[in-house]
Amino acid sequence: MTGSRGFVLVNALVLVAAMAAAAALLLSRAEGARMRLAAAQEADALTAALDAYQTLGQAVLTRDQRSGNTDTLQEAWAEPVTDAELDPFGVRLSGQIIDAQARYNINWLSVPGDPVARPAFDRLLARLGTSQQTGDVLAAFVSARGPENRGAYAATIPPMAPLGGPVLMLDQLATIPDLRPEDLALLRPHLTALPDAAPLNVNTAPLGTLTAMLPQVSAGRLATALRARDRDPFPSVEAFFAAIGLPFESDDPEAADPGRFAVASDWFLAEVTARLETETGPRQATRQMLYRRLGTGAGVEVAWRVSRFD
Repeated sequence: MTGSRGFVLVNALVLVAAMAAAAALLLSRAEGARMRLAAAQEADALTAALDAYQTLGQAVLTRDQRSGNTDTLQEAWAEPVTDAELDPFGVRLSGQIIDAQARYNINWLSVPGDPVARPAFDRLLARLGTSQQTGDVLAAFVSARGPENRGAYAATIPPMAPLGGPVLMLDQLATIPDLRPEDLALLRPHLTALPDAAPLNVNTAPLGTLTAMLPQVSAGRLATALRARDRDPFPSVEAFFAAIGLPFESDDPEAADPGRFAVASDWFLAEVTARLETETGPRQATRQMLYRRLGTGAGVEVAWRVSRFD
């Protein structure tokens, strides 16, 4: 009799343990489902915030285009958004629109026989303290034939076979085996990747870029012109050339080409970060996007965008 009771007791304990394990499994699955749902809702909130900034940027650039024929750093599109809270999501948003035509266009190096692009790039590299070898590596990557050291690309993981020619975005440069990450990080704030015919906007370009592009003009004279620009932007490229003492029309092959410059822009880069405090800690999403103006009255499109979630 005692053995029977012991047997029943053991069975009962086994049954209780099994029921407890089943209950724990169900609770674990329920908690996992809840956490997955919460993560999906958080991702949706972050995505909605990024989308809101993207739409805002398009509206601001469209409205700005209708207000005049120049683009300057004193306009509404250049004002950063800093730690703005978006209700009802509780997402905090920071972003900045940058004139992509204020920077040296790496795709200028892809044009065969361009007499200005590479010397200007070398001057920019020297100003930044970067070696000419870096210029060689970048110029080879965007050249029509592509880089010659294809074995180095084939040895990467995963292997690559670079095609050469213009790049769509600067992130593509990070795949170059011979380019040090620290050199790319140094260059990024000064470079852009646009169609090779996109001119440099003299109303937004910094002194270093203009100095590289215009070796005929002293840095001091350019700096004086830029101080005047901050008060009264140049209404035309001709006015800019007059301010720095260059002839607007010249038969001299060494003269600066006005066609390389502009006072308005069609390409703008936006960088935005969305942050959200959650039960498990802060979550963050970032987005880069390139806006393109399609012409007066045609609006603004997003040429590309890249989003990342942390």
